[in-house]
Amino acid sequence: MILREWKMMDGTPVNIDSIEVSIKKFISIGYEVHVGCDSKKYNDHTRMITAICLRKPQDGALVWWCNENERLYPSVYMRLQKEMLTSLEVADNLRNRGFDNVTVHLDINPDDRYLSNKFYDEFVGTVTGYNFKCLTKPVAFATAIADMYT
Repeated sequence: MILREWKMMDGTPVNIDSIEVSIKKFISIGYEVHVGCDSKKYNDHTRMITAICLRKPQDGALVWWCNENERLYPSVYMRLQKEMLTSLEVADNLRNRGFDNVTVHLDINPDDRYLSNKFYDEFVGTVTGYNFKCLTKPVAFATAIADMYT
């Protein structure tokens, strides 16, 4: 997963080793690592975007993203679950590369007026069960960044 074709915000391809160098540089000056996914259903496929974001409040963010065209998912639950699992996979790969402080962002809402709320406890519990910090809407900015590319 982490070895897929990553791109800078402007679409310029970049390899994972360059991303790793940047992460090391920026976490040394206070940036934090965040990972999130978003997806969009099209007629014949689902576009899944994963974003790795380095962020330091008041200083902006650096972003890398990748795209996968997936099958159509038969339910919102399965599509959101795939987003969560993809984010976890990337976060775990980053942790295996020595980045222990990764926050996973989920495109789910704690407000019970929204459909994604039905999966809130399960998905947040899965992420925290893997010992990652977890952010959800409305503060899950990594999913909002991923959404810009869907």
